[in-house]
Amino acid sequence: MTYTQSPHLTAEEIEEFMRKSQVARLCSHNGGGTIHAALVFFRYDEGRIVFGTSEKSRKARNIIRDANLTLLIDVEGPPEKV
Repeated sequence: MTYTQSPHLTAEEIEEFMRKSQVARLCSHNGGGTIHAALVFFRYDEGRIVFGTSEKSRKARNIIRDANLTLLIDVEGPPEKV
């Protein structure tokens, strides 16, 4: 069985996708090397992903210490482009 890569999204498709999306999983590194995954509600604003959190939250402290992170944008339902 072989799997093919979906076609790349165009810049316009990415903009539309990001404007429609609101929920993401933010994964950052804890001090001991484990991963902290947190749900965040975000807004896409002029090419930037913006979310709020307390300075004392684990995700904020992790990002301040190590800015390497992964952000998974969640969508419900099947992909629109195959």
